Amino acid sequence: MGHMIQLRRLAPAILIASVLSSTADDELTQNPWMKSSAGGTALFKMISPEWNSSGNELNPAKRPQGIAYTMDSDGKLTKQWETSGWYAYEGFISDDGRYFVSLDPHSCDQEKHTDIAVAFYDRGTLLKQYRVCDLIKDPASLSDSVIYYQWRPFKQSFSDRISNHNFCLTMIDKTRYLFDVETGDIIETQHDSYARSFTEVCEERETEAASKGLEAYEKSALNKRFQKYFKLEEASDFRGRSTYGIDFEEPEWRATFIPIEEYGHPCKIKTIFPILEPDVVHTEIMAEDIDMAFKETIAHPEFKKRFSEASIVGIEMKISGNSLHMMRYKAERDLPEAGVDLRATPLEKWAYLVVESSGREYTSIYYNVSSKQLVIIK
Repeated sequence: MGHMIQLRRLAPAILIASVLSSTADDELTQNPWMKSSAGGTALFKMISPEWNSSGNELNPAKRPQGIAYTMDSDGKLTKQWETSGWYAYEGFISDDGRYFVSLDPHSCDQEKHTDIAVAFYDRGTLLKQYRVCDLIKDPASLSDSVIYYQWRPFKQSFSDRISNHNFCLTMIDKTRYLFDVETGDIIETQHDSYARSFTEVCEERETEAASKGLEAYEKSALNKRFQKYFKLEEASDFRGRSTYGIDFEEPEWRATFIPIEEYGHPCKIKTIFPILEPDVVHTEIMAEDIDMAFKETIAHPEFKKRFSEASIVGIEMKISGNSLHMMRYKAERDLPEAGVDLRATPLEKWAYLVVESSGREYTSIYYNVSSKQLVIIK
């Protein structure tokens, strides 16, 4: 049957995928699609199947179908051949409309990798097909999701395509194959050093963001103001990303600080500050206010009454912009609900802390470094 999707067995997987829904698994839906050849002289159309109401039987009148066309100089389409009974998620047609290459990115056999990766056809008749295990040289590089695994890279030097009756395919382990589309034979095996999995891309971005984050911190006045009180644990400069609830529009600099002085409990500060030109972190928050918020909160009678020394696992302060709290909208909601008159002192002076207690219990606390008022959110 060649490169066919086992339709009866696939239907339950569709239902499972809709429930478990992960990023990779959401792509399973069999939609109709069409694609032209590289030179634009041929076209392949894939017609999706139709299932009955139970979802596990095909409607005989609506089986999947593939049709290849060529286009003449006047723009007229002529059908060259067609297939029926199998579905391809992705495919490539040669300029003469004769040869077709299908790819199936939805591979399920995470143990042995026996899924069909690529198949070659001559006018709809199977020439040759390759399983993932036939092509992958480093199985450890395969990226698993809930149901499937990814064997193609997230980015690569050259796109998978047919050119001069050759087909180029890059694997997630950076192996690049050149096939003869007329036979399906492997002509050449190469190495694509630029190919990256999604995980590798994320790791590289995080590494770059951390490097830029440290550089921005070292160039800012914040470094001198904070270094007496806090040690920078990690920092990142994520351009193009924004956190909901932050009241500034500049690029975000995110960092975690650890107090140098012992406060009696493990403490840390999570920050999101704006990056101003030229790539410098900016905030008007004083390190002394953060230090004061920790010390006076922990020493406050209401805090001691609420938490026993042994029950506290850690305390985390979250701040952003020029405020001692992170989410302005949250402070504007929480504090009035607790009976606080926000007109009494500037909102920026309300520090926001989260106390983790034994049993993974979390309690939100607001402390005003000006009025010395402490509010425990139940």
